[in-house]
Amino acid sequence: MSMLTTDSAKAGKSLRRIVLSADPVWTAENDTVRAPDAKRTVVSLFDELRPALFRYLRWLGSTPQGADDAIQEAFLRLHRHLAAGGPREHLRAWVFRVAGNLARDEHRKDRRLAAIQESGEPDEAWVDPVPNPEEQVLAKESNQRLAAAIGRLPAAEKKCLALRNEGLRYREIAQVLGIGTSTVADILQRAVSALARELP
Repeated sequence: MSMLTTDSAKAGKSLRRIVLSADPVWTAENDTVRAPDAKRTVVSLFDELRPALFRYLRWLGSTPQGADDAIQEAFLRLHRHLAAGGPREHLRAWVFRVAGNLARDEHRKDRRLAAIQESGEPDEAWVDPVPNPEEQVLAKESNQRLAAAIGRLPAAEKKCLALRNEGLRYREIAQVLGIGTSTVADILQRAVSALARELP
């Protein structure tokens, strides 16, 4: 038996013990217990998805322990979601998204902790973080040129750039603007090309 199989079996028993001991959730509408059905669904999905989730999280850079922790937390959240009567559509994608987000959050915490620990030591190449007056003027002029160039773009390009700047994905931008995803890509490409021509 491989180490992954052994670890998976241990993690599975641990999760089953936690989920199966969870309190049932009563619904006010019909006074029925949803938790037993949620428990069966969670355990079944865990058995199906755990190896693939583990590989995915390791690919994202999680340690074996970090991957197991994220998987367990994702399935506990799934149990709470289902026991509370949450939607049951696209559960595989739901679990992958939640586990991936948990792993990314943990990576961010690790990076922040490492940065804090490193900042305690003197840095030989320390640079004053406050720009001098000349740098401030140059930065202000650069920002003004960028704002003017964006102002000259067509409305659709400005909207797409603004939404992309807020972190929306192409599909989300398409939904907001009521256009196709490929159209969003074309518009953003035109906007970036126009800005590149105008700005040195």
